[in-house]
Amino acid sequence: MSPAALRQLLRHPLMVLRHAGPVAVAILLALDAFGLARDGNVLPAAGIVVVLALLGVRMLDLRRAERARRASEASVRDAARRIAAVAQAQAVIGTGARELLPAMRLVAANACDIVGADGAVVEIADGEDMVYRAAVGTAASHFNRRVPIEGSLSGRALRGGRTLHCVDAEHDARVNAEACRLVGLRSMICVPLRHGPEAIGVLKVLSARPHAFGDRDERTLELLAGMAASAVHRAGTEHQLAAAHAVVGALAAARTFDEGLLGTLEALGRRLGWEAGAVWLDDGLSPGGPRRVATWQAPEVAASTYLAAPGLAAPRVSGGPRWVQRMADLGDDPARVAAAAGCGLTTALFVPIPAGGEVCGVLEIATRAEHTHDGRQLELVATAATQLGEFIRRRRLEDGAAVHLANLEAVVELSRALSRVSSEEARAVLCRKIRAFTGVTQVALQEPDHEGALVVTGQDGGLIPEGYRVPAGEPSLTRDVFEAGQGRFVADLVADAGASPQFVELTGLRSVHLQPIIRDDRVVGVLTLSSQQLRAEDAGGLGLLMHLLAAEAANGLAIADLVQALDARARTDQLTGVPNRRRWDEELPRELERARRTGAPFTVGILDLDHFKAYNDTHGHPAGDRLLRAAAAGWSERLRTTDLLARYGGEEFAVALPGCDAGAARQVAEQLRAALPEGTTVSIGVAAWDGIEDAEALVARADAALYRAKGEGRDRVAVA
Repeated sequence: MSPAALRQLLRHPLMVLRHAGPVAVAILLALDAFGLARDGNVLPAAGIVVVLALLGVRMLDLRRAERARRASEASVRDAARRIAAVAQAQAVIGTGARELLPAMRLVAANACDIVGADGAVVEIADGEDMVYRAAVGTAASHFNRRVPIEGSLSGRALRGGRTLHCVDAEHDARVNAEACRLVGLRSMICVPLRHGPEAIGVLKVLSARPHAFGDRDERTLELLAGMAASAVHRAGTEHQLAAAHAVVGALAAARTFDEGLLGTLEALGRRLGWEAGAVWLDDGLSPGGPRRVATWQAPEVAASTYLAAPGLAAPRVSGGPRWVQRMADLGDDPARVAAAAGCGLTTALFVPIPAGGEVCGVLEIATRAEHTHDGRQLELVATAATQLGEFIRRRRLEDGAAVHLANLEAVVELSRALSRVSSEEARAVLCRKIRAFTGVTQVALQEPDHEGALVVTGQDGGLIPEGYRVPAGEPSLTRDVFEAGQGRFVADLVADAGASPQFVELTGLRSVHLQPIIRDDRVVGVLTLSSQQLRAEDAGGLGLLMHLLAAEAANGLAIADLVQALDARARTDQLTGVPNRRRWDEELPRELERARRTGAPFTVGILDLDHFKAYNDTHGHPAGDRLLRAAAAGWSERLRTTDLLARYGGEEFAVALPGCDAGAARQVAEQLRAALPEGTTVSIGVAAWDGIEDAEALVARADAALYRAKGEGRDRVAVA
């Protein structure tokens, strides 16, 4: 190439770079330099070499900058993709327990996509097994597969409560290398689904090649696992509530004895997903033990042979419930094993039915699926058996008291009334209904408090106020009945040495029925029916009816307490013990409506622990959990009973302060800020209600104030 041609080329280097590329230019310049040097043009050749070197350095710089820019853009795109996936999962999970399985599949799909794996599965602990409740990718064919917890990497993650990696299954002693080779699996990560202090399942992501899951992968998967755990816990609690309500409703709606038995079996089977059941009752006459009196089977199951076999021996339960994982384990009952095999039933559960302190029969449910021992399901079935036992006991008493038909119909009405009211209203409704159909002057329900005093927890008639206490150790008729566990009738309180003259004079009561309320062989209260007129013990059949009323009270109160406990569980944060976000969202609009009616000031605050993630990274998640519990406990001690403290999410809490304006709320917030353990701080945003805005707008203003407090340096209170 001549010098003139070279100059012409160098006038348009960008064109050459664009069309020929930097490598071609470098080769071209090198060849030209070599030609010039060979022709004796040393200086032009040296200049070309210098230009070539500078151009090469510049091209390398441009290449590095381009690679860095692309890497940065890829990182931003990846972060945005992860955020979008997590947000989508949160939106679906937030729709409630009815969307649980789609939500679990979405979590698994997002987990698989985010980390670039080949498959993912959400495993839920079920007794001694892990069950694949959602599976995508290469794991999709394993939906509903059961894997023993013992000996699996998922089981280790579940019981240890921490994330576990397997980079290469070929060289990891914790996994079955042969099984992994058969399904083409080389690496995996198992992230526990933690709810409060315990893990309830595992999110497992799988890869067909060695895959080193990074910190970003682990953090994202832990966030998805936390969402899944919250949904699973909520669904489980609501499932228990629904099952309890279904059994109660079936018993309350039963018009006959047989309807009650069949309704209980059907409600229990459908809610739990089991497919057949039977009730066995011991009438004391059959030499073979309990007799089968009711059966139920799902439409898709042909279990008639098993349920109707005349020679089937009665199940015997001694020492408590019996969980049979495989019907073949019933080796002492070959007829039952053969009948079960004929219709495909595999797992059965036998629970004793208690009634009046004795076992009156056996409640049996069965399914074709193989289930290992599950404590939560067993507890639920045992509760249903107790309710059924009370139903059976009541109906047997009804059969023996035909002359008091009107009163018995009233008891059934009482049961229906109790099934329709909330747990908070149950005691008041119980007393009101009993007084209405017995015609007595006063009905009172007394239960022991934590100090041993007998307290009136429900009443109707107005002569004995609710909250009236008989202190522990103070003699009284109620105390005698409670401690002896035996009912008592006093025809005339004026003539009875055990009655208080002051009480009789104050109330004008003369005749009284007292009946202990017994639950699980333990006296839990006393039902008292009093009249201002003298009356005989059996007037109107009340003497016999008192047993039915006490039994119904025991049943109704047990159901109310169970529903209240399950309801409270669903509205309480399991880690800190304070109300959760669901309870906050329910209570805040009510508080605003109360403030609107009364005209009293109202303020909310949002509290966020400063640098909580760094605290977790430094001290570990157990220490972070302890900090959350300590913060909630310290704040609760400094708030009034009328205030509401709730865990809003993560390290964020919310507090509602009725009757407080912005100034008073700031003082309260400063006290809360000072209540943290040494070395930790909190930022607080406070907003006073303007009397118009809704709950969402009020919280948004408090949240904005919180961000201002964060921006101004943290560890402070900002008022909106």
